[in-house]
Formats: sequence, C-alpha cells, structure tokens
Amino acid sequence: MHRTMKGSRTGRRSGWIGNRRAALTIVAATVPVALGASGIASAATSVPSAKPTHAAEHLTFALITINGQQSFFVEQAQGAQRQAAKFGAKVLVENVNASSSTTISDVQSAVAQRVAGIIIAPPSNSLGPRIVSIANSAHIPVVAIDNNFNGPGNKPVPLVGIDATQAGANSGSQLSQLYKKSGWTAASTDYISVELPGLQTCTLRTDAEKSIFLKANPSFLKNHILVVPYDGTVEKALTAVGPVVVAHPGVQHWLIASCNDDGVVGAGKALIQAHVPVKDIIGVGLGGDLSCTDWVAGAAPSGMVASNYFSPYVIGADAVKVLYNYIVHHRPMPLTTEIPAVPVTPRNFQSIEGHC
Repeated sequence: MHRTMKGSRTGRRSGWIGNRRAALTIVAATVPVALGASGIASAATSVPSAKPTHAAEHLTFALITINGQQSFFVEQAQGAQRQAAKFGAKVLVENVNASSSTTISDVQSAVAQRVAGIIIAPPSNSLGPRIVSIANSAHIPVVAIDNNFNGPGNKPVPLVGIDATQAGANSGSQLSQLYKKSGWTAASTDYISVELPGLQTCTLRTDAEKSIFLKANPSFLKNHILVVPYDGTVEKALTAVGPVVVAHPGVQHWLIASCNDDGVVGAGKALIQAHVPVKDIIGVGLGGDLSCTDWVAGAAPSGMVASNYFSPYVIGADAVKVLYNYIVHHRPMPLTTEIPAVPVTPRNFQSIEGHC
C-alpha cells in the first residue's frame, strides 16, 4: 500500500495526445532506497502473447501510476526514466489519481501511441483482465508494478515489486516487539490498522501485519483492533482516523500499522491533533519514503518510530529492465521480480536509504 501508498508533488494528468503529450516529472524511489542488487527474479513465466517488434533505439514505455503526487511514485517514475535513458529509450508517465476510468483511458492512449510496453499499478485488481486485453490486442506486453493482478483467464501478470505478505509480516513483527518493550497493557491499548480495501497488495500487507501481531500477542483483545479505510494518502488517513480517536476517549496507548508510511503518519498526526502524547503512540510504517521528512532534525513528530524500506527507484528501474530484456533480448519475463524490504528507524535510516 505500501509508497500506497510518502514531499514532491507533480502536476495532474499530463496527457499523451497531440501537443499535450508530456511526462510527469519524477524524482526517485518506491519505497525509497538503493539496495545494491536490482531484485531477485523467480522462475520465468511463459512469454505473453505480445511479440517483440521494436528496435532498441526507438523504445518508448508507458508507466501508469496510481497517485503521481505521492513521493513514492514520483521516485519510482524517476527510477524508470533513468534506467530507460541508459538503454536509449524513454518512459511516458501518467497519473490516474486512483481513478478506474482514467486508468482504462490511459491504457487506451498508450496503445494509440504505439508504446513498446506498459508498466502499471491499477487502482483496482478487477481492471486487470481489461487492461491486458486492450494491450494484447496491439501485441503490447504488460508488467505489473507494486500491485500484483491477473489478466484474462486469471493468468498472473509479471510483477516487479515487494513480497507484500512478507513486508507486512516484517511490520507486524516490528510492531509486536515495540509493543512488548513498551510495557503497555492490552486493556489500555488500541491498534489502528489503516487499510486500502480493493488493492490486493495493500490488503496482503495489512492482513499480514495483524496476523503476525496477534500471533505474537495472543492476549491482545481483537476488538481493540480498529480498521480504518483510506486512499493511500496522509491526508485521508488523518481525516479518517480523527473521528475514531474521538469515539475512543478512554484509550491510553495507540499502535498504528498500515499499507504504507502515509497511513501511519496520517493516523499519528490525527492522534497528536487529538492531544494524545507522542510517547503514547507507536507507529510502524511500510516503505520508508516519509522518513526523510518525518525523521530529520527539526521535523514535527508523527508517531512513526520504525518502517520497512524498499527502493522505489529500484522497482521502477527493474520494471523497465524486464520489458527491455523481453523486447530486445527475447528473454521470458519472470513471474516475479522481488525487491527486498529492510527495517529502518530514526537511528539508521540515513545510512540505509542514503538520499535524504
């Protein structure tokens, strides 16, 4: 969820037709970080119906993002564009603002522009079969980024991103360790799970967070887990969590987990605005992309005390590599190209992320 899911801001929709063709300017990293290796590829899946027909020097890829205003996607797009430039290719970036209708329209526009490949994270997994059908009709390969989804016949689309379940399990384990160390009691503590229903990668993350936490703390009261939906942004998490805090005036301590850093930071800010002391908040993010704004000296506290960092730059770059190698070198696309997530805290994030 998830960086969605965490800064930089880009303009709204750039458009690809006529004089309106432009790419959103993008800065770096999906959930930030250069981890050295470019990812771990699983066993290759079968080659899709699209056939390589482009000369390497004329390649143009389309990157369709859920929310181009979030720094995670901004950085991810920059990683894709920089990698494409190394190949002598280019990437057109489009922001759909979590709109399903805009997603389909932009896929159709990409096909009309005769791009060589499409990299996409749809706002809803239900769009998968239609997206792939539109692309296949023009023999254009599709790569899923961040969010795994299926095409026609329930066939998985090759994915570049994190292992959502494992990343969520890491966050849940961190939250459990911090909770045990705090000395708080189950009776005095509530757990806010900020969730993005309908986006599979986010559901996998938050389900794993809760599962691992409850397994490690079997006496924790399940009715003290409060599920709050949001749209992947800090702003929506803040406004959604505010009323929840007001409705639970007797709670002394708060735990927060989410699909991305944004959900944790937004929830933490809502608690602080409701006059909850920062010392009574433990938030564990996912992505690490808000660490550079929330953990630097002089930043206002948000309640996020740990996160799991994965590089948006690397994810964007690896998605381009997968398409390029398929089109130019005729290599089958791996079913999964996994980017590792690394635990970070205010004490070590700069040495691990290295770009603040």
